Amino acid sequence: MSHIAAINGSDYFATFQRILETRSTGLAAVEAGFFVTINFTALFGNFLLCTVLLKDSSFRSITNILILTLCVADILMGAVCMPLSCGVLIQGKWIYGDIACRLQCFFIYFLAFVSLQTIVLTSLNRFFKVVRPRRYRRIFTMKKTVATLIILWLITALILAIPLATGAFSATFNPAKAACVIFKRGIEVEQNSYPGILRGLLLLFFAVIPSIVIFTCYYKIFRVVGEHFTRVAPNLQRINRRRSSRLNSQEMRTTITLFAVVVMFFLSWLPVFLIEITQAFFINWWRIPREVQLMWTFFGSFSSAANPLVYGFANSSYRREYKKLLTFKWKKKSKGRRDIEVSKSQSVAMATLNLPS
Repeated sequence: MSHIAAINGSDYFATFQRILETRSTGLAAVEAGFFVTINFTALFGNFLLCTVLLKDSSFRSITNILILTLCVADILMGAVCMPLSCGVLIQGKWIYGDIACRLQCFFIYFLAFVSLQTIVLTSLNRFFKVVRPRRYRRIFTMKKTVATLIILWLITALILAIPLATGAFSATFNPAKAACVIFKRGIEVEQNSYPGILRGLLLLFFAVIPSIVIFTCYYKIFRVVGEHFTRVAPNLQRINRRRSSRLNSQEMRTTITLFAVVVMFFLSWLPVFLIEITQAFFINWWRIPREVQLMWTFFGSFSSAANPLVYGFANSSYRREYKKLLTFKWKKKSKGRRDIEVSKSQSVAMATLNLPS
């Protein structure tokens, strides 16, 4: 029997399915329209960002490899996972079959977790670049970085694929989230069918620990930058006002960019983590209102769309490159390439936003 047919027979799933099917036309249009906008922004924005990076003469740099890795994860989230949920919000039901459900379930968790692992690697890259510069060149070589990324993706895929392939857990459509998620197999839905142990381990190793590492790195980066700025401030007073203003402005732009990265990371992922922890350990999933569960899907997807937006709003160099691409002036030799290289410290900082999806 199909998983989808089986869950429709339970009262809890049937209740959420009925709510999904009987939404007012206005509510359905708002939900679907909002999610389609997120999906389009994630795809178009990340394709645009990838194009800018590929045009950059310093493409074969660790900076661009890390940024492109996040872009690829966001594009896959927008191409594989989001369209299926868009269809659910438009149609009011799952219409794609079991195979598509399994694929969406796997890629939702896989792409979200590999994005976080890539963010951790990017944060460590910035930590050694700013705080431990003498060790940077020895630790962060191109070969080591690429190898680490490949290993992270493979390990994450195996950790998620094994319990799904062995039948310990199943990919099940949750009408409240408009997406396929992980449920226990072979137990009654009246019990708390979210696999608390598995989700707890996944959250610990793929969310909690990475978050601690990320914010520890940026705390130390902020502290070093602040100490450096305090130390050089008296000397700046002896320099002409124009040069001093330029240096102060550069310090402020970098600081604001780092702050924006941290804030956007929290805004995108904190609601998702809170919902996961709540339904895994404290409240049965069916007791959480549909509106709250749907936020799990919206916020997780928004993280994939936010990255190129932050680049455009916070970095004038990338904003100029976006404009040239959109106005078909990209063939002209661009001053923006030199600007992107000069502002590389800001670029890498913003690369830590993602994801996800």
